Amino acid sequence: MSQYCMDCGAENLDDAKFCKNCGKELKIYEQTRSSSEPTATTANIIVSKTSGKAIASLVLSLLWLYGIGSILAIIFGHIARSEIKNSNGRLTGGGIALAGLILGYLLSVVVFVGILAAVAIPKLAAH
Repeated sequence: MSQYCMDCGAENLDDAKFCKNCGKELKIYEQTRSSSEPTATTANIIVSKTSGKAIASLVLSLLWLYGIGSILAIIFGHIARSEIKNSNGRLTGGGIALAGLILGYLLSVVVFVGILAAVAIPKLAAH
């Protein structure tokens, strides 16, 4: 059986005194009912929060910033999805990161097509 750090949520061995991830002392809660019933020695509580990088991805994709926002939205979106996947439930916001990625890629394509049109149309009109 494992126990989880109340500060960072990392999984630790059940006999560990300190968290292997953050180094803080593991808080063990004992709950006694009667002498014949087993005691609960660990609290498996995982506190989740929304990934800041996922939010940044969505906001940057909406701001656009002359195409730079789209590129940053793609970068932050991929980083956020990776961190959310590896967080064991401590981070949420996968949908927000995905929305930022989709908008970032979509707007990047629009900018690319716009640049191609700006270059190609004058050359085609000259013929």
